[in-house]
Amino acid sequence: MIVLIVVAVVLLILLGVLLGIAGTEKVFQRRDRQQAAAQKRINEEWKLLRAVREENDDPEQ
Repeated sequence: MIVLIVVAVVLLILLGVLLGIAGTEKVFQRRDRQQAAAQKRINEEWKLLRAVREENDDPEQ
């Protein structure tokens, strides 16, 4: 009987660990998506800024 209780406790602990790992992975994935979106916005802003600078530096104007 005690062995069954110990096995049940160990299984519950392992289940908790697995759920914790899955939750942590989702947090990291969300953070990575947010960082990628922010980097994309920054890249688009720099691209626009470079285009404006090139247009202003154009000697034909």
